[in-house]
Amino acid sequence: MSIEYRNKVGLFQISYCFIAKVKVKTKNISLTAKEANAGFTQEWMPINKAIEILEKEKNTEEYLSKFMNARDLAFLKEIESKKR
Repeated sequence: MSIEYRNKVGLFQISYCFIAKVKVKTKNISLTAKEANAGFTQEWMPINKAIEILEKEKNTEEYLSKFMNARDLAFLKEIESKKR
């Protein structure tokens, strides 16, 4: 669980993360119109590659991206530490 306070935009958010096993890697994803217009996509990759990508992007100056990046990186690192 991650609790976020984003003072600049007046947002309080609680995010939950679940670990699951993938049975089928599908390319059919459901996006909102806003997500589709923003160019969101889905990409399957090993967890260590996802951590590597987020590590490179963690110093972003974009306000909202900082929170999402920190949250997702913390989730992935926690999951990776449980695999050891």
